[in-house]
Amino acid sequence: MGAEGSFEVFTPGELEQEYETRAGKGDLNLWRALEKGYNKAVEQLIQPPRKQYKLEALGPTEFNFVSTGQPQTSLTPTSPRVRATRRDFVLPTATHDLHGSFWSLQRSTSTHPPPPCIVYLHSNMGSRLDALSIREYALGGGCHLAAFDFGGSGMSTGTYITGGLREATDLRNVLAYLQTTFHMERFLLWGHSLGAAAILLYLAEEAAKKTKAASESPHIHGVVLDSPYTTFQDMTESLIQTVKANGLPAPAPLLRLGMSMVTRSIEARAGFKLQQVNPLQSSKQCTTPALFCTGKQDLYVKTTVANQFMAAYGGPRSRIAFDGDHYGPRPPELKEFAMAFFLETLESS
Repeated sequence: MGAEGSFEVFTPGELEQEYETRAGKGDLNLWRALEKGYNKAVEQLIQPPRKQYKLEALGPTEFNFVSTGQPQTSLTPTSPRVRATRRDFVLPTATHDLHGSFWSLQRSTSTHPPPPCIVYLHSNMGSRLDALSIREYALGGGCHLAAFDFGGSGMSTGTYITGGLREATDLRNVLAYLQTTFHMERFLLWGHSLGAAAILLYLAEEAAKKTKAASESPHIHGVVLDSPYTTFQDMTESLIQTVKANGLPAPAPLLRLGMSMVTRSIEARAGFKLQQVNPLQSSKQCTTPALFCTGKQDLYVKTTVANQFMAAYGGPRSRIAFDGDHYGPRPPELKEFAMAFFLETLESS
């Protein structure tokens, strides 16, 4: 699947009209070049190119695996191999269909409660394929693993992503499905960028449901939050600044105009207000133990952002900085640390 068509930040003639309003100040060709940059920024935020893949890319549906109950590293001893399986699913919702996968360890005897399930949530540029980067760590730690494509991403239907707003609902639907279909009782959530924002919005929404019986809600033991942004507005502004950073000497008035146009374009096309997506504010209502992960070379979500979350988060929290940028591969050390964090939260709960 590809993106369902392109769109423009400026309506036909709007750029030229604004140029004339400003008495023709500046180079019109520069304005048009900036327009292309704004269009690209909007696409990256709410309609990035879909990750196209076939189910075969998710690996075998059955395979042998070593399970030690601890994160797999070069230092852990070899244990008897167990059978692991992958089951793919399609979950219809009111607005779109979610495509996901569930990797599980088959055991000779039934255990109660069943092993915990890590649910991986991808970034705005990703898909459930990204969960393969932690599959060995999850299964090696004795956990099941689930991942899915957000609406508007990967194989799932839908047109736009919404910065975490509707993605939080996607997460709620998938957790309910995992409870009823695979009888999962304990969950650990691992989100990257968009996925991390969705987790924060979801946890805040759950905390706000004061009258809901605790038994009806999934039990979330811990969350790994990789590069969450404070607000969708801030993420938008960071992308707009890259227009200038990429070599176009944009005057401040034009940058402000572009920001206004980008905001209006996103809200009109995706059908939500940017102010609705505020992961930093949502984090104040969260009480689940959290690990914040920050890339030292991240140009979009800088280290200062992690400081804001550490100050605002309403529950136990810790942080780790790693060598990497916003979208690049995560080092093994980070994955091992995250799994150790998960297992510690399980032991203490």
